[in-house]
Amino acid sequence: MVEETRKKPTGDFWKHKLMAYLHDPPDKPLGIAGHVERAETYQDRGDLGVSDAVLDKADLTREEFSESWKVCDHTAAAADRFPFPAPQKLSSKFGDGETAHFLHPLGGTRWALKIPSLESAEETLQVCQPEPPREWDNGDERWWANFFLHWRRWPRAAAEKDGSLLYLPADTRIPDHSIWTHMAVVSALESCVEGTGNQARLRPAFLLFQLGPVQDFIQQARSTRDLWSGSYLLSWLMAHAMKAVTDQVGPDAVIFPSLRGQPIFDLLHRSELYDRSSFKGRGEREESLWRRLGFESEEGKRLLLTPTLPNRFLALVPEGSGEDLAKRAEEAVREELRRIADACWRWLESQRDGLAAAEKSLAEQWPANAENWRKRFDAQVEKWPQIAWQVTPWTPGEVKKALDAYARLTDRGPAWKNLDILHRLAVEAIPRDDRDPRYFSDPEGKEKLSNPGFAWPYYFASTDWLLAARRRLRDFGKWETDEHQKGSVKDSLSGLEEVIGSEDLWSALQAKYPWLFRSRDRLGAPNLIKRLWPDAYLGAGPSPTVPVKELRIRSVPAVAAADWQRRLCELAKDHPKVWERILDLRNVLIKHKKLLAQEFQVSEAGQETRWIWETDPDCFRPERIDDVLGRDASEEDHDAVEEIQGALQALYGLKDAETQNRLVPPPPSYVAILALDGDQMGRWVSGENTPPFLDQLATEAQEYFSKLKSPAGEVLTNQKPRRPLSPSYHLQFSESLANFSLYLVRPIVESFGGRLIYSGGDDVLAMLPAERSLECAVALRAAFRGEKALETLVEGRFEVLGENGGFVRVLRPEYGKGEVKEDCRPDWPLVVPGPRADCSVGIAVGHIHAPLQNLVRAAQEAEQRAKRELGRGACAVSLYKRSGEILEWGFRWGAKDDKTEPLSSDQLPAVQLFREFWRLSTGEKCPGDKPLLSSRFAYHLRQFVQPYAGVRGERPTMDDVPDLAIQEILEREVRFAVNQHWLAKGSATNQEREDFVDLVRAYLSHLEGRFEDLAEAKVGRSKTRPPINVQVEALLGLFDTANFILREEEA
Repeated sequence: MVEETRKKPTGDFWKHKLMAYLHDPPDKPLGIAGHVERAETYQDRGDLGVSDAVLDKADLTREEFSESWKVCDHTAAAADRFPFPAPQKLSSKFGDGETAHFLHPLGGTRWALKIPSLESAEETLQVCQPEPPREWDNGDERWWANFFLHWRRWPRAAAEKDGSLLYLPADTRIPDHSIWTHMAVVSALESCVEGTGNQARLRPAFLLFQLGPVQDFIQQARSTRDLWSGSYLLSWLMAHAMKAVTDQVGPDAVIFPSLRGQPIFDLLHRSELYDRSSFKGRGEREESLWRRLGFESEEGKRLLLTPTLPNRFLALVPEGSGEDLAKRAEEAVREELRRIADACWRWLESQRDGLAAAEKSLAEQWPANAENWRKRFDAQVEKWPQIAWQVTPWTPGEVKKALDAYARLTDRGPAWKNLDILHRLAVEAIPRDDRDPRYFSDPEGKEKLSNPGFAWPYYFASTDWLLAARRRLRDFGKWETDEHQKGSVKDSLSGLEEVIGSEDLWSALQAKYPWLFRSRDRLGAPNLIKRLWPDAYLGAGPSPTVPVKELRIRSVPAVAAADWQRRLCELAKDHPKVWERILDLRNVLIKHKKLLAQEFQVSEAGQETRWIWETDPDCFRPERIDDVLGRDASEEDHDAVEEIQGALQALYGLKDAETQNRLVPPPPSYVAILALDGDQMGRWVSGENTPPFLDQLATEAQEYFSKLKSPAGEVLTNQKPRRPLSPSYHLQFSESLANFSLYLVRPIVESFGGRLIYSGGDDVLAMLPAERSLECAVALRAAFRGEKALETLVEGRFEVLGENGGFVRVLRPEYGKGEVKEDCRPDWPLVVPGPRADCSVGIAVGHIHAPLQNLVRAAQEAEQRAKRELGRGACAVSLYKRSGEILEWGFRWGAKDDKTEPLSSDQLPAVQLFREFWRLSTGEKCPGDKPLLSSRFAYHLRQFVQPYAGVRGERPTMDDVPDLAIQEILEREVRFAVNQHWLAKGSATNQEREDFVDLVRAYLSHLEGRFEDLAEAKVGRSKTRPPINVQVEALLGLFDTANFILREEEA
């Protein structure tokens, strides 16, 4: 948290970048004519008016001054789009003056924008354009701030007034990427220009940087705080790595992840930029830009505490300084980690006297061993994390050479074939007279495509391949073991590092800080830092300040009981006796709060529902009261335990007068960990999954290419090549993932009573009440794809736009008249990965006191099972009972191929069946709120159906029976079990019973169509149905999991 001391480039460097950024006006698509003059107006407003005196001093003509950004513009245009015919030969008007379509960058949908008039857009953009911070004395700093604010603030400020301004396209002929991304790519390339005027030469390079290990480090957790802390530490270090690069070449240089609006990245610029930039806000009062961004609001503080940065980034950097920038990024990580480690060690040192008082022997041990402990600590810090990077020049020259190298790299695979078709289209199919000379090295003949932008896919793939090769060649240094390390105990979470300190030190830590250190904790440096750094560093540093005190991390039992607490509050409103028992329990717990304080949090809130939410759910568990307070209890404490148990028994002894069923069950003992990961992200990033090229074109462009009669033109129509990979595609793809992870994931997880652990792009880890985990998975998948179903799955929180979704607006709370609240959440439509993308989810359900790192690992393994065994686009569930039994089942969201659209999330038979089974078993929204299905249904169904699955590994099986109507058989067995266990008498509920059987039939039919590929893998020959044991396990697994969570008879 120490400010970066390295000097930034001079003001001239940032002026040139800002000139490149403003080379086109953002309103260009609304009026191509006159856009050059409007660009000059924005340049003047950005304080970039270039006087003749300035040009004379630089010995440049006005044309020479603009030469450098022009080559950047042409390169970016070639990389972003396609070497289109000259504008005179092919042009396209954006919309009809009132509406226009922006095509989703990943395809599959489009959004009809209500576009403003050119005059209105120009007025809005001028009002929103940042003003140079004139109060800054340092000219170099002032120009850096001017550029940074144009990049960071201008698009958002414009979108706050009119969301359509964020989606004005860079090229109306292919309206699938915004002009803002094109402006950023041009200014990023400007950093890579050598020379000036006619001597300007573009020399960019790709820098790909990665640190790890990620999953192993996050998994090493004893509590939800550990999970958050490890995730946040990785995001924090990555933010410092990227800042080391962006301080030298600008934030626009980072292609992915999308940095605009990333809270942690913004936080690192707070003291040096946002707090120093003030303006007149509402009521004409002076406000800092930090406040204006909304990070001082409640929602803003929560976003600042959400780890959302992935563990790798791609940046465009100057070829000559690429290696230096990579080393700066690596050193920034090392330096920041050393500062964090020093702060954690100082915290330990500051506790020395208190710890020695708790463990007398430490008074002698500490002076004698402190130096060796610190040596071990520092040695372990130096070995973590593993960092790898690759710098690859983006070489100018003939594109054909790059294509040949791409063919060798991919073994002439699909990605190369796609680019080769598009190359032939540019140099063979488009008539020579129509070709745009800016893309060719021979402007007269126009046969040699030379603009290196066209070869972006090759250079990115080459960089990615080289980094992967480097990471496989890991550095295996000798592990030095000093005398003081021999025979040391290993870290209890990782099993790798030697423990820091002695047994007496850990006993003292556990005695003094029982909420921070558990009895089994013995930690090495990385996990000790993970445990200490939120308070020792984030909450203690001078600047920038992370609002750690605002961190609200619920315990595992609290998350498991979240939905139970909600139901308890609702139940108490309808049953006065329940309120009375709750008040009695509250008074008893507050009476003995001092006894409970070390293990349980007991609220003293006067309002009953607030007291329920703020009190540790373990206080409601009789077995936990005995486990924690019953050990070695004094006579006085024993009386207190009996009083608490009596109050609990009185609460749980209440029964429904009609059914004699228990009114209030104890809190659930099982919790779910959910792991979500985007499918085929490598193919999306590499361009193999980009949408068909023709589909992304405007109508005029489609008509132009459809008329091409050459062989290359026919290939375009027949083989339908994909849209070429480009920097703007990478930026928009990264933006879609950032929007999903930043603004959609956490509110969805929390709406189901869960807590978000990590959300970085397409990678999500969350903890949820077991009974809500499947619904949450479905809602997250709907948000990832931008489905209309999201509006009903999470009611009142989101609005979905686009012909087939793909754009989501976060609905802010409505405030009273005259009430103003700062909010950092965007209120304009956000692009998300969209309907052509999908994700897989793994859910692990386990006991609240099972090792947390095991549950996290199990969820990630389930997610891999969803991809590996279910063929991606799937959800896999693993239930771990305390008895040792493991249940595994899963289902696919939709079809196994690209020909059939995946089902909308609210149409999934598995989810519909799970919900209905839950409703019928609990009585929620049933007639009289009474259960209609017996608790024995799932057990008896297993007895009826299990024999059809046979014994694994034994033959013959039911699969060998030809033309066996297994679906009909299973449906009949389900109908028989339902009839046996239907609790309602008479015919009033017959329709509900039939509807339930219909859902079972739909689920089985869904399995039939989605598991054909799995059938071949399991049985070894092509079949028209999945293996019977797969269908049986999927059917029984769903009911068994729901029933177990509901009953918890083995808990």
